[in-house]
Amino acid sequence: MDLRLDGDRGAQLPLRELALSMAHVIYRPVWPRVLIKRMRSPRVALLLYPTGKLIICGAKNHADAKRAARRFVSMLHRKVPGSTAASSNNLCSN
Repeated sequence: MDLRLDGDRGAQLPLRELALSMAHVIYRPVWPRVLIKRMRSPRVALLLYPTGKLIICGAKNHADAKRAARRFVSMLHRKVPGSTAASSNNLCSN
């Protein structure tokens, strides 16, 4: 079973600066511009777009996807201080 969660942060993100300050990240500066973050626990891949859209792929169940979303959103709060980072509560599962 493979789940995908979509969420929207609602603000433009400095993906290049985030990529330089985070570990286990791949940044694609060409279209589609996306920051790919791989997490070990839970084992998922997070795709973050400059518009703030967040896609979580590879979760085995809904709880793992929510846990990964919460961890990643808290990372964003630390890396982008003073931003209006979205909470993981407004993520919708597909």
